[in-house]
Amino acid sequence: MPYEAVARIVKAGLFTVRIPTRFGGAGGSVKDAIALLIPIASVDSNVAQALRPHFDLVGGC
Repeated sequence: MPYEAVARIVKAGLFTVRIPTRFGGAGGSVKDAIALLIPIASVDSNVAQALRPHFDLVGGC
């Protein structure tokens, strides 16, 4: 499992992209989240796949 890669992504705040700003997130759109996932997937598609459940639950990606 790519634990280190996912930990770095969490630390960078990727999981807060879809959270509204009034709740402390970035307030990004689905398009914004996908734009962040594409470069990740281009480096390691397994990491991007591992992140999918999170976005399905919180953002409807």
